[in-house]
Amino acid sequence: MELLQLNMELSQLNMELPQLNMELLQLNMEPSQLNMELSQLNMELYQLTIELYQPNMKLSRLNMKLFQLNMKLFRLSIVLLNNLSIFAPSIKSKRRYFTDLKESLMRQASIFNQADRKFLAFAGDIYNQCSEHTASWFVDGTRLTKLKGLLDRAWEAYQANMNRATRNHITSVAKNSALGELKHFISLFIDYLIGNEAVPDKALADMNLRPRRRVARRPLPIPTEAPLLSARIQYGEITVYATRSEHGQPTQGVQRRPYHGFKIRWKFDGEEAWRIELSTRLRHTLYFDDKDKGRFILLSIAWVNPRMQEGPWSASISQVIA
Repeated sequence: MELLQLNMELSQLNMELPQLNMELLQLNMEPSQLNMELSQLNMELYQLTIELYQPNMKLSRLNMKLFQLNMKLFRLSIVLLNNLSIFAPSIKSKRRYFTDLKESLMRQASIFNQADRKFLAFAGDIYNQCSEHTASWFVDGTRLTKLKGLLDRAWEAYQANMNRATRNHITSVAKNSALGELKHFISLFIDYLIGNEAVPDKALADMNLRPRRRVARRPLPIPTEAPLLSARIQYGEITVYATRSEHGQPTQGVQRRPYHGFKIRWKFDGEEAWRIELSTRLRHTLYFDDKDKGRFILLSIAWVNPRMQEGPWSASISQVIA
């Protein structure tokens, strides 16, 4: 019986032995997991250390740059003090030096302002004369209206830039832009007045405009060729181009030819009388009112020499006002 009991106990022990082996295996696995977790924590700590180190490095570099800039500023201060000691060895002479420099800059600015004021007065005188003699000189109302608008804009920009309370870089740019547009238009308007034979020579002299070149320094023949005529239509205006027949391109200036410019004659469809204008360039722009939109006009051009003697007229073309 005892032997049987021992066998039974031995069988139970054999049954418990796999469980014990499993428990032992689990106990052996737990240190490995702990080691893995410890390794992961070490990696995370290393990454945090690197992230903390990088800002410190950037901060050190910035401190070095700041130190270098401070050194440069210190050197420039020494140079500036040396220069001031040369030009102004005492406090009073320093004040006098800067006062003279300020007055010099103000004088230069006043010279430019006086030139702008004279030009605006010159353009205003031209507008007033043309407004007074619109009917007798047959001045184009569209051109006169555009001149008035550009003149008002230029005056407004000039006054805003002259006011110390409102003067800045923006007002200076606006003044230069407005004056530039006015100067470009006034040059074309002067050519229009000189070419308008209804404007007397005395009126041109009163407006301080250049006289008409009716006599050349040396005799030049009357043009014998008719120019090629082309036109470009835009809203409210038609630009007329004159070219030579042997070139066909509007690129060569009239100064190299025996021409002073070219005359344009145009009229609305159905009218009898031609309207004459003169251009000393290779192109000329005609301006029209909104009421003329859709109307047809006839155009023809001819070269003129400095004596205002015209050559043959080109073939007429018809254009519609957009």
